[in-house]
Amino acid sequence: MPNELEKRTAQIQAIFNEPVTVSPMSYEQFLQQAKENNWSGSSQLSTTIDPTITASNLFGDLTKSLTALTHQDQVTIDSLPVELRERYISEQGEWLVVISPKEDMTNVKALETFIKESKQIAPNATGRAVAEQEVGGIITGAFQAAIMMSVFAIALILIWTVDKKRDVILIFIPLGLASLTTLGLMHWLNLSMNMANIIVIPLIFGLGVDNGIHIVKRFRSVRALDAFFNTSTPKASLVSCLTTLATFGALIVAEHQGMHSIGLVLTIALSSILVFSLVLLPLLLEVTKKKPIE
Repeated sequence: MPNELEKRTAQIQAIFNEPVTVSPMSYEQFLQQAKENNWSGSSQLSTTIDPTITASNLFGDLTKSLTALTHQDQVTIDSLPVELRERYISEQGEWLVVISPKEDMTNVKALETFIKESKQIAPNATGRAVAEQEVGGIITGAFQAAIMMSVFAIALILIWTVDKKRDVILIFIPLGLASLTTLGLMHWLNLSMNMANIIVIPLIFGLGVDNGIHIVKRFRSVRALDAFFNTSTPKASLVSCLTTLATFGALIVAEHQGMHSIGLVLTIALSSILVFSLVLLPLLLEVTKKKPIE
Protein backbone atom coordinates (compact mmCIF):
# COMPACT_ATOMS: atom_id res chain seq x y z
CA MET A 1 0.00 0.00 0.00
CA PRO A 2 1.32 3.50 -0.81
CA ASN A 3 2.43 5.85 1.95
CA GLU A 4 0.42 9.00 2.67
CA LEU A 5 -2.54 7.63 0.73
CA GLU A 6 -4.85 10.55 1.53
CA LYS A 7 -2.25 13.12 0.38
CA ARG A 8 -1.62 11.28 -2.88
CA THR A 9 -5.31 10.89 -3.51
CA ALA A 10 -5.82 14.63 -3.04
CA GLN A 11 -2.98 15.40 -5.48
CA ILE A 12 -4.43 13.12 -8.15
CA GLN A 13 -7.89 14.57 -7.62
CA ALA A 14 -6.48 18.09 -7.99
CA ILE A 15 -4.95 17.16 -11.35
CA PHE A 16 -8.29 15.98 -12.66
CA ASN A 17 -10.06 19.07 -11.36
CA GLU A 18 -7.69 21.49 -13.12
CA PRO A 19 -9.32 23.00 -16.22
CA VAL A 20 -7.48 21.97 -19.36
CA THR A 21 -7.81 24.26 -22.38
CA VAL A 22 -5.98 23.68 -25.62
CA SER A 23 -5.64 26.56 -28.01
CA PRO A 24 -5.77 25.64 -31.69
CA MET A 25 -2.60 26.23 -33.67
CA SER A 26 -1.97 26.74 -37.35
CA TYR A 27 -0.10 24.27 -39.48
CA GLU A 28 2.87 26.62 -39.62
CA GLN A 29 3.03 26.72 -35.81
CA PHE A 30 2.77 22.93 -35.64
CA LEU A 31 5.56 22.55 -38.23
CA GLN A 32 7.81 24.94 -36.35
CA GLN A 33 7.20 23.18 -33.00
CA ALA A 34 7.87 19.78 -34.55
CA LYS A 35 11.23 20.89 -35.98
CA GLU A 36 12.27 22.68 -32.77
CA ASN A 37 11.55 19.56 -30.69
CA ASN A 38 13.12 17.24 -33.29
CA TRP A 39 10.01 15.07 -33.46
CA SER A 40 10.45 11.85 -35.39
CA GLY A 41 9.53 12.40 -39.04
CA SER A 42 9.41 16.19 -38.71
CA SER A 43 11.90 16.60 -41.60
CA GLN A 44 9.48 14.83 -43.94
CA LEU A 45 6.59 17.19 -43.22
CA SER A 46 5.51 19.40 -46.07
CA THR A 47 6.08 23.12 -45.68
CA THR A 48 2.52 23.84 -46.81
CA ILE A 49 -0.81 22.06 -46.59
CA ASP A 50 -3.33 21.70 -49.39
CA PRO A 51 -6.24 24.04 -48.53
CA THR A 52 -8.68 21.77 -50.35
CA ILE A 53 -8.16 19.00 -47.78
CA THR A 54 -10.96 19.08 -45.24
CA ALA A 55 -11.62 17.19 -42.01
CA SER A 56 -13.87 14.77 -43.83
CA ASN A 57 -11.05 13.95 -46.25
CA LEU A 58 -8.53 13.54 -43.44
CA PHE A 59 -10.67 11.42 -41.12
CA GLY A 60 -13.05 9.72 -43.52
CA ASP A 61 -11.05 6.49 -43.65
CA LEU A 62 -10.58 6.62 -39.89
CA THR A 63 -14.32 6.72 -39.37
CA LYS A 64 -14.76 3.71 -41.61
CA SER A 65 -12.05 1.85 -39.72
CA LEU A 66 -13.65 2.63 -36.37
CA THR A 67 -17.02 1.49 -37.68
CA ALA A 68 -15.51 -1.78 -38.85
CA LEU A 69 -13.79 -2.33 -35.52
CA THR A 70 -16.89 -1.65 -33.45
CA HIS A 71 -19.16 -3.76 -35.62
CA GLN A 72 -19.35 -7.33 -34.33
CA ASP A 73 -21.32 -10.26 -35.55
CA GLN A 74 -23.82 -11.74 -33.14
CA VAL A 75 -22.10 -14.01 -30.64
CA THR A 76 -23.44 -17.58 -30.62
CA ILE A 77 -22.41 -20.76 -28.87
CA ASP A 78 -20.88 -22.08 -32.09
CA SER A 79 -18.74 -18.96 -32.47
CA LEU A 80 -17.03 -19.54 -29.11
CA PRO A 81 -13.65 -21.29 -29.01
CA VAL A 82 -13.90 -25.05 -28.62
CA GLU A 83 -11.79 -25.02 -25.44
CA LEU A 84 -14.17 -22.55 -23.79
CA ARG A 85 -17.30 -24.28 -25.03
CA GLU A 86 -16.19 -27.67 -23.70
CA ARG A 87 -15.86 -26.25 -20.18
CA TYR A 88 -19.57 -25.60 -19.91
CA ILE A 89 -21.22 -27.99 -22.37
CA SER A 90 -20.73 -31.75 -22.25
CA GLU A 91 -20.67 -34.07 -25.24
CA GLN A 92 -24.27 -35.02 -24.40
CA GLY A 93 -25.31 -31.37 -24.61
CA GLU A 94 -25.67 -30.88 -20.86
CA TRP A 95 -24.85 -27.39 -19.58
CA LEU A 96 -22.82 -26.58 -16.48
CA VAL A 97 -24.79 -24.22 -14.24
CA VAL A 98 -22.95 -22.46 -11.41
CA ILE A 99 -24.89 -21.18 -8.39
CA SER A 100 -23.29 -18.65 -6.06
CA PRO A 101 -24.58 -18.47 -2.47
CA LYS A 102 -25.74 -15.17 -1.01
CA GLU A 103 -25.05 -16.08 2.63
CA ASP A 104 -21.70 -16.61 4.36
CA MET A 105 -20.68 -20.24 3.79
CA THR A 106 -18.55 -20.30 6.97
CA ASN A 107 -21.87 -20.42 8.82
CA VAL A 108 -22.87 -24.09 9.08
CA LYS A 109 -26.62 -23.37 9.07
CA ALA A 110 -26.32 -21.13 6.02
CA LEU A 111 -24.26 -23.83 4.28
CA GLU A 112 -26.82 -26.53 5.01
CA THR A 113 -29.69 -24.28 3.84
CA PHE A 114 -27.87 -23.46 0.59
CA ILE A 115 -27.17 -27.11 -0.18
CA LYS A 116 -30.72 -28.17 0.72
CA GLU A 117 -32.34 -25.54 -1.50
CA SER A 118 -29.92 -26.27 -4.37
CA LYS A 119 -30.61 -30.02 -4.26
CA GLN A 120 -34.34 -29.40 -4.34
CA ILE A 121 -33.77 -28.09 -7.87
CA ALA A 122 -30.79 -30.27 -8.85
CA PRO A 123 -30.52 -33.46 -6.71
CA ASN A 124 -27.12 -34.31 -8.21
CA ALA A 125 -25.64 -30.85 -7.59
CA THR A 126 -22.04 -30.88 -6.48
CA GLY A 127 -19.26 -28.41 -5.80
CA ARG A 128 -17.10 -27.13 -2.96
CA ALA A 129 -19.99 -26.55 -0.57
CA VAL A 130 -21.29 -30.11 -1.01
CA ALA A 131 -17.77 -31.54 -0.76
CA GLU A 132 -17.06 -29.68 2.47
CA GLN A 133 -20.35 -30.86 3.96
CA GLU A 134 -19.65 -34.48 3.01
CA VAL A 135 -16.07 -34.32 4.31
CA GLY A 136 -17.33 -32.74 7.52
CA GLY A 137 -19.85 -35.56 7.94
CA ILE A 138 -17.14 -38.18 7.42
CA ILE A 139 -14.79 -36.52 9.93
CA THR A 140 -17.58 -36.06 12.47
CA GLY A 141 -18.54 -39.72 12.17
CA ALA A 142 -14.90 -40.77 12.52
CA PHE A 143 -14.46 -38.77 15.71
CA GLN A 144 -17.73 -40.05 17.14
CA ALA A 145 -16.39 -43.56 16.59
CA ALA A 146 -13.06 -42.51 18.12
CA ILE A 147 -14.80 -41.15 21.21
CA MET A 148 -16.84 -44.32 21.64
CA MET A 149 -13.77 -46.54 21.23
CA SER A 150 -11.67 -44.42 23.59
CA VAL A 151 -14.39 -44.46 26.27
CA PHE A 152 -14.80 -48.23 25.88
CA ALA A 153 -11.06 -48.87 26.02
CA ILE A 154 -10.61 -46.58 29.05
CA ALA A 155 -13.52 -48.30 30.81
CA LEU A 156 -11.88 -51.71 30.29
CA ILE A 157 -8.57 -50.44 31.68
CA LEU A 158 -10.32 -48.89 34.70
CA ILE A 159 -12.24 -52.10 35.42
CA TRP A 160 -8.91 -53.92 35.46
CA THR A 161 -7.14 -51.18 37.47
CA VAL A 162 -9.50 -50.01 40.26
CA ASP A 163 -10.67 -52.25 43.09
CA LYS A 164 -14.24 -51.00 43.36
CA LYS A 165 -16.20 -51.11 40.13
CA ARG A 166 -18.33 -48.11 41.07
CA ASP A 167 -15.14 -46.06 40.98
CA VAL A 168 -15.18 -46.46 37.19
CA ILE A 169 -18.40 -44.43 37.09
CA LEU A 170 -17.03 -41.90 39.56
CA ILE A 171 -13.93 -41.37 37.42
CA PHE A 172 -16.05 -40.86 34.30
CA ILE A 173 -18.32 -38.25 35.93
CA PRO A 174 -15.66 -35.46 36.02
CA LEU A 175 -14.61 -36.33 32.47
CA GLY A 176 -18.18 -36.12 31.20
CA LEU A 177 -18.75 -32.84 33.02
CA ALA A 178 -15.47 -31.46 31.64
CA SER A 179 -16.63 -32.33 28.11
CA LEU A 180 -20.01 -30.63 28.63
CA THR A 181 -18.36 -27.59 30.20
CA THR A 182 -15.91 -27.30 27.30
CA LEU A 183 -18.70 -27.44 24.72
CA GLY A 184 -20.79 -24.96 26.71
CA LEU A 185 -17.95 -22.45 27.03
CA MET A 186 -17.19 -22.84 23.33
CA HIS A 187 -20.79 -21.93 22.54
CA TRP A 188 -20.74 -19.03 25.00
CA LEU A 189 -17.44 -17.70 23.58
CA ASN A 190 -18.71 -18.21 20.00
CA LEU A 191 -16.00 -20.77 19.20
CA SER A 192 -17.03 -23.17 16.45
CA MET A 193 -16.16 -26.86 16.45
CA ASN A 194 -13.97 -27.37 13.38
CA MET A 195 -11.84 -30.06 11.74
CA ALA A 196 -8.87 -29.18 13.97
CA ASN A 197 -10.25 -28.74 17.49
CA ILE A 198 -12.71 -31.65 17.30
CA ILE A 199 -9.80 -33.82 18.46
CA VAL A 200 -10.11 -32.20 21.91
CA ILE A 201 -13.10 -34.32 22.99
CA PRO A 202 -11.26 -37.69 22.84
CA LEU A 203 -8.25 -36.01 24.45
CA ILE A 204 -10.35 -34.97 27.45
CA PHE A 205 -10.86 -38.63 28.35
CA GLY A 206 -7.28 -39.62 27.56
CA LEU A 207 -5.65 -36.74 29.47
CA GLY A 208 -8.11 -36.62 32.37
CA VAL A 209 -8.35 -40.28 33.29
CA ASP A 210 -4.84 -40.30 34.80
CA ASN A 211 -5.85 -37.82 37.50
CA GLY A 212 -8.93 -39.89 38.26
CA ILE A 213 -6.93 -43.09 38.76
CA HIS A 214 -4.36 -41.44 41.05
CA ILE A 215 -7.01 -39.64 43.11
CA VAL A 216 -9.13 -42.77 43.53
CA LYS A 217 -6.14 -44.93 44.47
CA ARG A 218 -4.93 -42.42 47.08
CA PHE A 219 -8.39 -41.80 48.52
CA ARG A 220 -9.07 -45.51 48.92
CA SER A 221 -5.80 -45.87 50.82
CA VAL A 222 -6.45 -43.03 53.30
CA ARG A 223 -10.28 -43.38 53.33
CA ALA A 224 -10.91 -39.76 54.44
CA LEU A 225 -11.32 -36.45 52.63
CA ASP A 226 -9.13 -34.37 54.97
CA ALA A 227 -6.43 -37.05 54.99
CA PHE A 228 -6.51 -37.16 51.19
CA PHE A 229 -5.84 -33.43 50.84
CA ASN A 230 -2.93 -33.75 53.27
CA THR A 231 -1.17 -36.18 50.91
CA SER A 232 1.03 -35.29 47.93
CA THR A 233 -1.51 -36.55 45.36
CA PRO A 234 -3.55 -33.31 45.00
CA LYS A 235 -0.38 -31.27 44.51
CA ALA A 236 1.02 -33.82 42.05
CA SER A 237 -2.24 -33.81 40.06
CA LEU A 238 -2.26 -30.00 40.07
CA VAL A 239 1.34 -29.77 38.80
CA SER A 240 0.69 -32.46 36.17
CA CYS A 241 -2.38 -30.63 34.84
CA LEU A 242 -0.60 -27.27 34.84
CA THR A 243 2.39 -28.58 32.88
CA THR A 244 0.09 -30.20 30.32
CA LEU A 245 -1.96 -27.00 30.22
CA ALA A 246 1.16 -24.92 29.58
CA THR A 247 2.22 -27.24 26.76
CA PHE A 248 -1.06 -27.15 24.85
CA GLY A 249 -1.86 -23.56 25.89
CA ALA A 250 1.24 -22.37 24.04
CA LEU A 251 -0.58 -23.18 20.80
CA ILE A 252 -2.86 -20.18 21.42
CA VAL A 253 -0.16 -17.81 20.12
CA ALA A 254 0.16 -19.76 16.86
CA GLU A 255 -0.69 -17.79 13.72
CA HIS A 256 -2.27 -20.88 12.15
CA GLN A 257 -5.98 -20.71 12.98
CA GLY A 258 -6.30 -24.47 13.36
CA MET A 259 -3.43 -24.69 15.86
CA HIS A 260 -4.77 -21.61 17.66
CA SER A 261 -8.22 -23.16 18.07
CA ILE A 262 -6.74 -26.43 19.35
CA GLY A 263 -4.70 -24.57 21.98
CA LEU A 264 -7.65 -22.44 23.07
CA VAL A 265 -10.14 -25.31 23.36
CA LEU A 266 -7.60 -27.58 25.08
CA THR A 267 -6.92 -24.82 27.60
CA ILE A 268 -10.62 -24.70 28.43
CA ALA A 269 -10.83 -28.51 28.57
CA LEU A 270 -7.77 -29.01 30.79
CA SER A 271 -8.92 -26.27 33.15
CA SER A 272 -12.28 -28.02 33.48
CA ILE A 273 -10.57 -31.37 34.08
CA LEU A 274 -8.42 -29.81 36.79
CA VAL A 275 -11.38 -28.31 38.65
CA PHE A 276 -13.65 -31.36 38.45
CA SER A 277 -10.88 -33.86 39.26
CA LEU A 278 -9.48 -32.06 42.30
CA VAL A 279 -12.77 -30.76 43.70
CA LEU A 280 -15.68 -32.90 42.54
CA LEU A 281 -14.11 -36.36 42.42
CA PRO A 282 -12.85 -36.37 46.04
CA LEU A 283 -16.27 -35.16 47.19
CA LEU A 284 -17.98 -37.95 45.27
CA LEU A 285 -15.61 -40.49 46.80
CA GLU A 286 -16.32 -39.11 50.26
CA VAL A 287 -20.10 -39.16 49.78
CA THR A 288 -20.24 -42.66 48.27
CA LYS A 289 -17.82 -44.40 50.66
CA LYS A 290 -19.30 -46.99 52.97
CA LYS A 291 -19.80 -45.87 56.52
CA PRO A 292 -18.11 -48.03 59.18
CA ILE A 293 -20.47 -50.28 61.14
CA GLU A 294 -20.75 -49.15 64.75
